[in-house]
Amino acid sequence: MGAAAAGAPPPPPAGVPRICTFGIGTYCNHYFLKQLATYGRGAFDVAFRPHAIQVRVNACVCVC
Repeated sequence: MGAAAAGAPPPPPAGVPRICTFGIGTYCNHYFLKQLATYGRGAFDVAFRPHAIQVRVNACVCVC
């Protein structure tokens, strides 16, 4: 049984970019960023503390 038969949407055409989102702090809209990344087939991550920003950004970039 293929993915289309199981009700999953077909894969996007080649060349369509992925949308990866990253939030900093507790006041960014985490729900929106996560939904945008999900819709864009990308990754979502967040850094709550200033010293974690560089590590989290590097991890997010490696995933996308």
